[in-house]
Amino acid sequence: MVQLVVSRDGVGGLAEWVLMELQGELESRSGAGLAGRLLGDLHYTKEVRDYAPTV
Repeated sequence: MVQLVVSRDGVGGLAEWVLMELQGELESRSGAGLAGRLLGDLHYTKEVRDYAPTV
């Protein structure tokens, strides 16, 4: 589990923040350990996207 805190100054100086939690399991294809290794980069955009889960 990885927790990321992102904050910024919002409208009128009011601080805005979000806590994102990423969960899941990673497995190495070669069977080597992953502890302490760079796995990739997290990229995000300021573009607003609506999310509507399907039921």
